[in-house]
Amino acid sequence: MRNPVFTFRAVAILGALAAGLTGCPVWDDSHGGDPFPTADAGTVDAGSSGTGCRTDSECLGGYCNSATRLCVTSVRCTTANDCVAGYACDGRGVCVPGCTSDTACAAQGAGLVCNPNTRQCAPGGRCQSNTDCAATPATPVCLGGSCQPDANRCQFDYQCTGSGQSCVDGQCVVGCTTGNAATVCAAGQVCTSGRCTYPTTGSCATGCPSGQLCVSGACLATCQNDAACNVGRPEGGYRCDFGVCRVDTRPRPFCTMDSQCNQGSVCFNGACRRTCPTPMTGDDGGCMSVDVQFNLCRASTQGRFLCTSTLEQNPECARSSECGAGRECVNARCQ
Repeated sequence: MRNPVFTFRAVAILGALAAGLTGCPVWDDSHGGDPFPTADAGTVDAGSSGTGCRTDSECLGGYCNSATRLCVTSVRCTTANDCVAGYACDGRGVCVPGCTSDTACAAQGAGLVCNPNTRQCAPGGRCQSNTDCAATPATPVCLGGSCQPDANRCQFDYQCTGSGQSCVDGQCVVGCTTGNAATVCAAGQVCTSGRCTYPTTGSCATGCPSGQLCVSGACLATCQNDAACNVGRPEGGYRCDFGVCRVDTRPRPFCTMDSQCNQGSVCFNGACRRTCPTPMTGDDGGCMSVDVQFNLCRASTQGRFLCTSTLEQNPECARSSECGAGRECVNARCQ
């Protein structure tokens, strides 16, 4: 009686060899479970799927099947657990070489780290609330999903000087509709609740071009500094946020010193404010004649009487978490 185990292995090896000779897909069952088909087809090059091997290093972007001694590449996957050690499952559902350390990722972009679960480089400093940033005192505020300095947070619209921006939940963002999102939102952004934002979940089904990283379904350029994100953009508007380029949502001051303001005005909190002689109970006509949003005359923290606004004196909120469910903080008001 023939040994059934020997017969099965012989057939499997002969079948794999035939596949390698004909250039047909190789089915790999050495890792248990259902076989994984390779995505390779056409001419078989050295080290590609179906060629003979002795070690993993001889296979391009894959591994050496210990049973058939043939290279297996482009293994289909759902998660990194479907891939062999050291490989990650990319947005196309294909096993690719993964990251092994934070240092290797940081070489691609400042602040990128190696996610041990997915084995892929990803922006560090991720958060869902300020609580997640408690361990980093220099970046205690959670804005747009990353821990940032408090100075990066806006509260009032006048702090947002970018085109079409308003202050929403501490960030200077651009408003949008489903009809104009393609023109007003940046590449990689989506229009959510009337605001241009980056997606928080998703994958990049077709992969990303060289020099870009898939972050929650958006292909974003990797970077080492802000300057790298603004090459070819003299107007700026982008920043390097933990290794990837994103739209700059930080408040941008209109002024930084008194000499940048007209005579009779001084720079305070990034805006030119008119000095006023005496605080009044209601609106100050002199203040409003210069800028209607600064309608009151009040003593500033610097001890000078300056034009200010009702919102600055009595803000309803600084972040959306201070508003009720379903509402957000827009220009210091809950809406």
